[in-house]
Amino acid sequence: MIRKRIAILFGGKSEEHEISILSAKAVYSNIDRSLFEPILVKILRNGEWYRCTGKFFDIESDQKGLRQIAEALEGVDLVFPLIHGAYGEDGRIQGFLEVLGINYVGSRLTGSSICMDKAIAKSLLRDAGIRVADFILFEGQDLLDIERKIGYPCYVKPSNGGSSLGVSKVSNRSDLQAAIEYAKSFDCKVLIEKYIKGRELECALLSDENIKVSDPGEIIAQEGYTYEEKYSNTSTAKIIVKANLEESIKGEIKQIAVDTFKILQCIQMARVDFFLTESKEIFVNEVNTMPGFTQISLFPRMCEGMGIKYMELITILIHRALYQKCLV
Repeated sequence: MIRKRIAILFGGKSEEHEISILSAKAVYSNIDRSLFEPILVKILRNGEWYRCTGKFFDIESDQKGLRQIAEALEGVDLVFPLIHGAYGEDGRIQGFLEVLGINYVGSRLTGSSICMDKAIAKSLLRDAGIRVADFILFEGQDLLDIERKIGYPCYVKPSNGGSSLGVSKVSNRSDLQAAIEYAKSFDCKVLIEKYIKGRELECALLSDENIKVSDPGEIIAQEGYTYEEKYSNTSTAKIIVKANLEESIKGEIKQIAVDTFKILQCIQMARVDFFLTESKEIFVNEVNTMPGFTQISLFPRMCEGMGIKYMELITILIHRALYQKCLV
């Protein structure tokens, strides 16, 4: 049997470069080598592409520009892009691979770009009747106007971004301007969003002809699930793979997750994040089309809760990308 050659694409120019490396290491170590030949392709922070040889970080090429990219992707059957955040999860890599005629794992250009831009995603969901927190885009408004429309506490965040980078919780006017400037250092488009007090829940979704959705998992963090809480060795956040919820609430969250997945044109996989308030109101927070993919990340752990082990999850995603006939 001829093994399919799978390019594991990782690294990239975003602030989540190191997280991408962790995801790639996990997939490379657990891919089924009886079915697939994994090829490591690294994008450096400066945008240069290299095929890795030998050890994980060894790179070898004397080519530059498009020739360098062509060499890195030569002979591959499929790309598994594990680049989180900008330049990898926002439709740019997806569109580039489509221009090259190379198939890949995950949502297509449209779904990827929609989900990456929180303002667009939340607008589409709101217009479709899915509850999201009140928000505005910062376009130079007077701070008093923001206070009237959103109030305190609020979250200030880059509209395009992930892993909670550039996000600030603001409780007063003196911190609001600084938070806006901080968010602008990550993205020129800044979202200001009403704070929702509630439980942080997440669902994993997988799709082919049908959509399979996990029971909600839960993140318990004292001051929100920040970048440091997600990836620090000293994190105090508690991760519960199957949250303790009433069956009716669980069913409602899972249905909203499926509806959100469809509205935002996701395919193959996504993670949908929620807030659940004390009064049982359900708010969609955001959608991640390329969630963290280490073995301890919540997405693969929730899939395992559906009976899908990590190696099997990798195989399922590759097979669906290779053989799915109709792609959005």
